Formats: sequence, C-alpha cells, structure tokens
Amino acid sequence: MHGNHLSPPTSAHTQFASGDVSEEELKQRQQRAMQDPEVQNIMMDPVMQQVLKDFQENPTAAQQHLRNAAIRQKLNKLVAAGIVRLG
Repeated sequence: MHGNHLSPPTSAHTQFASGDVSEEELKQRQQRAMQDPEVQNIMMDPVMQQVLKDFQENPTAAQQHLRNAAIRQKLNKLVAAGIVRLG
C-alpha cells in the first residue's frame, strides 16, 4: 500500500503521530524523519505550518488545503515519514 492518497478528514482527528507508539519511539521516528532534507523543508515552510495547524484546529480549512496538489504531496511525505497521521 502506497501513501499516495489522502482522504479529507471529516473532523479534527488529524494529529501529530503519537497514538500507537511510545513517546520514545515517536521522538526517534521524528528525529530520523527530520534528517531528510525534504521533510526539513516541509516542516520549516510557513505555509505548511499553517496547514498543519489548520488540520488540528480547523477541519473546514484542512479540507480546502487538500484541494491543492502541492500541499497533498507534502502531507503525503509527512505521513509516510511518520510525522503526521491523518485519521
């Protein structure tokens, strides 16, 4: 299964990946992911920071962000890296 498709969240269930792993595992996963220059660039992008905030706080805005192919691609990268979980 490839993470090339994101379904729009139906509520504010988007969260930073944490539910199924220990805090230590989460920290290790995030450290490994942050070694990837592409992930670094995505996480430092002010637009993507707002997108991630909207996913947590504003599901309507989050759905609108998913209409943008570039944002979907960046979110897919963060999901694949274990930084973000959509659910």
